[in-house]
Amino acid sequence: MIVSGNLLNGGNNVSTSYDKAQILKYPFLLEEDDRYGGDTPSRTYWGNRFHGGYSDHLPIALDLMINN
Repeated sequence: MIVSGNLLNGGNNVSTSYDKAQILKYPFLLEEDDRYGGDTPSRTYWGNRFHGGYSDHLPIALDLMINN
């Protein structure tokens, strides 16, 4: 995720910080990786074949603070 320095410095009454971003690793978004071990995102496609998952990337959440 890329954010502007203005957002990190609290410009325009909205701010955030590096520790306010997180990768969402909900169990329904993951499946076991038989090849390398651990978990991997449940993909929509494996190559050209439909696999039925969600995405090949996990979503990121960012908390924003509104400064009055």
